[in-house]
Amino acid sequence: MSHPINGDYINGGYDVEQETISFRISSHDEASGRFSGTLTEYKPKLPTATQDIKGGFKFNRDTSSTSFSFETPTDNWDLQSPYLESPNQFAIMNATRTPKDQSQPPQKLVFHKAGPRSRT
Repeated sequence: MSHPINGDYINGGYDVEQETISFRISSHDEASGRFSGTLTEYKPKLPTATQDIKGGFKFNRDTSSTSFSFETPTDNWDLQSPYLESPNQFAIMNATRTPKDQSQPPQKLVFHKAGPRSRT
């Protein structure tokens, strides 16, 4: 794989006054299409919530994308990233977050692969 899947993906910014969701893919196995990592949600003036995630991914030649999915106790997550040597391969992921209890409509988010930074 020419572009690594492992890394930190962020929706939001590094401003402590802004809500931020990030997830980290810390390991993956291409043969089985499985990955694991963490999902972190930061909201100003609230404790940061981090949980372990495990999910799957598959390469979709017909749509030139890679699909990722995982669950948290409250939500189902589906993500898409362009692939097949695209310059954005694993740099951008379009996500849909769907509450399991259907209390809110699905939320569309865009995650960007983060470089080495820290929250200020």
